[in-house]
Amino acid sequence: MRLNFEFRRTKSLLKRLLRLWKKYFWNHLVRFNAFLDRKSEFYNWKLSPSQASKEEIEVYEKFIACLGGWKNITGFVAKSKSWHFQLVHEFLVDWEKLNKFDVKILSYDWPILELVSYSYSKWIVKRLRKHTHMPSWVFKRKLRKTTG
Repeated sequence: MRLNFEFRRTKSLLKRLLRLWKKYFWNHLVRFNAFLDRKSEFYNWKLSPSQASKEEIEVYEKFIACLGGWKNITGFVAKSKSWHFQLVHEFLVDWEKLNKFDVKILSYDWPILELVSYSYSKWIVKRLRKHTHMPSWVFKRKLRKTTG
């Protein structure tokens, strides 16, 4: 009889310990982990340009298409707050569609088009390069003003 009593006692003690563990440690750990995930979402977006949604990829492709595609762009420089494109032909650029994107035309002095992106310029460029299959020579080329 005494053995049975101690077994019940240890069983109830274990239940209490598990409840206390869950209440005071596990729940806080799960909440803290969810908090960290929410706060680090932007940094994960920055660090992994390959993980983009289909909608995001479509926006990048439409943006490059309204500039005339990569065949129309011969040079591209990305700074922290602005993008500079060197274009071949002006008539290939769809100016009405370009205004629909989250960019402002800073200046256009042919062949250099300067745009100001309102959000995360440097990291969007990484995603733009990856998902629109930017030719490597476009990004490495320096922009030159042609006189003619």
